[in-house]
Amino acid sequence: MDSDYRRQWLSAASERFSTRVFNAEPIDENDEAALLECEALLRAMYGEVRIAYKSLIGQEENPFDTFGGKIEGAAGIAAVFCKKDAEHERQKVGMAGERFVLECTARGLKTCWVCGSYNHASALHLFEHNDSEELYAVIAIGESQAEPSEKHTEKVPFDELFEIQPGVPDAEVIERAARFAASSAPSSMNRQPWRFEADEKGILLSLRQRSLIANKMQYIDLGIAAAH
Repeated sequence: MDSDYRRQWLSAASERFSTRVFNAEPIDENDEAALLECEALLRAMYGEVRIAYKSLIGQEENPFDTFGGKIEGAAGIAAVFCKKDAEHERQKVGMAGERFVLECTARGLKTCWVCGSYNHASALHLFEHNDSEELYAVIAIGESQAEPSEKHTEKVPFDELFEIQPGVPDAEVIERAARFAASSAPSSMNRQPWRFEADEKGILLSLRQRSLIANKMQYIDLGIAAAH
């Protein structure tokens, strides 16, 4: 991975937060060009996962114009595709998608992962795709002056998310890395469903709780935390 991207994404991870209210202004052409370059990089990195960006300015259909209007004024959308029935790939969906989100953040853009509150058919109409692919999630993108909501600042106590075995080398470094990932990564309904366990072999990232309703998104959440 290009070291410039790594530095940008690491810096952006501490700044990024979700917003559902955008100001409907077009995204700068230079920023759009950078997002398209990032698309290509992530496709090379993750293979089965494909991220596709599209401007919503002037589009006849807007996938976020749903009953209830939960996303307002997004100027762009990114679709995260992966091959169908690829449960083991869902973490890669989260990793690739979150890195795209962090590229948006590095460009001064706001974002929101969206798994349910959008028109799935309208989103599919915007992008070329084939029958072997599934649309796993979309990302709303745009300019916004919104501040983080109180919901997104609430965090699960870190000792519920992390366990380290005695004698692990660089324990303090590992704990700082896990603490950063756990506190900065977004998750569906802000559930933070992950758990980090460190031993002499490395760090295991797993689900500490399972939800039948959000099962599909939880594995994407793990990938998002792994990206951070």
